[in-house]
Amino acid sequence: MNPGRPSGITLTGLFAAGVLTFGACGSATSPGPGGPGSTTTDVADSASATSRAASAQPTMSDGALACPATITDGAGKTVPQPPSGVYAAARLLPDRPPTSMVVCDYPVLDISAPTPLSEPFRIARRIVTTPTQRAQIADLLAWAPRGGGPPGPCTMMARNESVYLVGALYGGPGSAAVTWVAAKSDANACAPATNGVFVSRVGVGNAVESILAGPRTDPLPGSEPACSASLGRLGDDRSLAPEGAPRVTVCRPGRDSQIPTALDADQSAEVVAALRALPTAPSTGVCSPAEGAQNSRQRAFRLVLRYPAGPPAEVEVMPGCRPEVLGQGLQADDGSGVVKLVDQWSKPLPYLDPNGSVSSSGSVSSSGSGPSTGSGQGGATGAPEPSTGVAPAGPAMGSPLRSSGTRSVTPPAPSQTP
Repeated sequence: MNPGRPSGITLTGLFAAGVLTFGACGSATSPGPGGPGSTTTDVADSASATSRAASAQPTMSDGALACPATITDGAGKTVPQPPSGVYAAARLLPDRPPTSMVVCDYPVLDISAPTPLSEPFRIARRIVTTPTQRAQIADLLAWAPRGGGPPGPCTMMARNESVYLVGALYGGPGSAAVTWVAAKSDANACAPATNGVFVSRVGVGNAVESILAGPRTDPLPGSEPACSASLGRLGDDRSLAPEGAPRVTVCRPGRDSQIPTALDADQSAEVVAALRALPTAPSTGVCSPAEGAQNSRQRAFRLVLRYPAGPPAEVEVMPGCRPEVLGQGLQADDGSGVVKLVDQWSKPLPYLDPNGSVSSSGSVSSSGSGPSTGSGQGGATGAPEPSTGVAPAGPAMGSPLRSSGTRSVTPPAPSQTP
């Protein structure tokens, strides 16, 4: 999917940014924010997008929008018609509940089919969402981050793929507003999504597919694992810490899990201010070890910024890499100030013995040199004494900074020179 992936340490997982080229299909192809050659400045909808009459929106007897019988774009980059009656340049969907929502499913790849599927791709399902599904999908799309930037890394895995058209209807007869969102599900969640004006870099098609699959067991708001991953947050292309007053959790890499440190409101505010003060550039999703860098993995951490509403934002901080700070939409070369600040409240964990283990509290045990203690709550003070005269090894190369989630970083291994 992306054979020209860059060298270095890459961020991998459920999504990667894409370079978008919109095709025909009787669809809106506005080069608005997030589109080809766009900037991050919002623009108003076109006159035609805001003046379309409600009577021009075909609906079914169930009150939801009608689905096109076929589509010709197997990449999921076009929508059936422009958004109408809504400001579509700021989000994939407005941040308010739609009156109704339909999801149209078009299979575009079947790896078991005797011959490849080809255009026009026929509809397989028309799903009128339940109130719960409607709320989940609306929240997902309303907070999906903006796209843009160079293509990110994506593996060559394959599975069946579908293009989903999400049709959201707002208001009643005579005052209806409509937005369609095109989103493709694929093996790596690499495909971006669009409403024809706004483009999101993340693979929300996979998340839509998961919501439609059946009842979900999402934790209640505020009860998610402290270091759980996020697809990204609206605004993370403009700031490493999007607007708001988030609470910050520092996640340090343990052997089998991540060790969280929750910062209080004042500490969180200091970290957020430090992130917002950094000079930034669009994120490439790649960091390269600086020459002579050592002990980078021990000092690496991930910041999870949780807000009262919407998904968290995430920032990887990797001393000894260039860039040292990798957000989901932006990056910064020098993270030394953030590292110094965070290290006051969350001490780096000691290097881990490959034969030892780390408990959920952060304590480290080693089979070779006796137990040593370290905690994501500030208890770690240094590496255990090596018994062989050789610096203890960190986790194997290829081990991600996060144990699961949307993106991961592999820092350089510590020096093995006696």
